[in-house]
Amino acid sequence: HHETQSPYRYFELPQQGLGPQSNYTGMTWTGFRPSDDPSTYGYLVPANIFAAGGLERILVMNERIWHSQELHERTSKLLREIEDGIRKFGVVTTQDTGEAIYAYEVDGLGNALVDFDDANVPSLLSIPLLGWSGYDKQVYKTTRERLLSTKNSWYFNGTVVQGIGSPHTGRGYVWPMAFAIQALTHEGNKKELADSFVFQLRQSLTAACKDAMHESVNAEKGCTAKFTREWFEWSNALFVVLLESALGIRCDAYGMQQARNTIANHAQSSNVKQRFYADKYKNNHTLRNFYQGIEALVPHYE
Repeated sequence: HHETQSPYRYFELPQQGLGPQSNYTGMTWTGFRPSDDPSTYGYLVPANIFAAGGLERILVMNERIWHSQELHERTSKLLREIEDGIRKFGVVTTQDTGEAIYAYEVDGLGNALVDFDDANVPSLLSIPLLGWSGYDKQVYKTTRERLLSTKNSWYFNGTVVQGIGSPHTGRGYVWPMAFAIQALTHEGNKKELADSFVFQLRQSLTAACKDAMHESVNAEKGCTAKFTREWFEWSNALFVVLLESALGIRCDAYGMQQARNTIANHAQSSNVKQRFYADKYKNNHTLRNFYQGIEALVPHYE
């Protein structure tokens, strides 16, 4: 009911900040994509798939921990509405082959953005990773095949790297995030899976122009052209997941120890000693700023 009931306004959006015209679908409305670009149509299908997965997990946690009937009823109702909206509006038929695919965005008025994906997660390519048990595997398979082809005008098959990009960084630039997602969602036998992991790991290393993952790199020129964001932690984290999945290991313990060492070294070099509870909020969970108090203790490095 965004068009008639929502108080949300943002100056970058049309209709005096209300956003592009839309109709009720049951899905949650969004004005911006994960890339921060304004949405073409108001209902971002992969974001709603992500929300459906989150709601399913809330139901499981409530059953095991909270046992709240009210939470169960409200969550179940919202989940049904979003699922119905995805199936009714988010699945469309292609004009060329008549196959069912997931649209990236819809407006509930008959318009849909199809054969398009943005490398940022949640994306259509990442659907199997978003946690929703109700997605249609055949619809996803067809969608994936089209997204990883020239049917998707934001898929770039360059001489250096190839993958999905984003209007956020312009044409000809692919995102290393999409390398990881493509491998992590690949299906096939052991050899096919191994080949996919190896290929995307090689692409990721090729695209690491400053020994780290970037936001995007030029598909034709690689590191000899400009890239965006010298350090892109989102993509770095996905590279770790890609490597862990390829090797069948987990790096959590090592990473946590490295983080602790870094914090300890920082505290020693700055001659600062901090206690976890040494903040003005006293970590009192009844105060609305509780999490801000914890956040204030976390060092941030430029």
